[in-house]
Amino acid sequence: RIFQILKILNKDVIVYLRVLTKNPVIAMRIDRFLKRDAGIRLLINGDDLKQVDIDSGRRIGKILRQLLYLKIDQKVKTRRDEIKQAKLLSQVC
Repeated sequence: RIFQILKILNKDVIVYLRVLTKNPVIAMRIDRFLKRDAGIRLLINGDDLKQVDIDSGRRIGKILRQLLYLKIDQKVKTRRDEIKQAKLLSQVC
């Protein structure tokens, strides 16, 4: 949830929020976002999903978003993991 909020903000705004917060949990999550999460990128894209017979723009977007959250949580690491998980997600999305 923090990732969704912070990803749309300017880095200066995020740093300012970090300085202002008195909540240690929020401070820790902002620190994690700045140090690690903001730079995480998927190794696959929509074209890769189309190659494994996942179609529809909205559906692909939803799957990619879910994959990114899984990658942030370190539940997928490799390209192969991402494709495997995308196939599983396509069954429920």
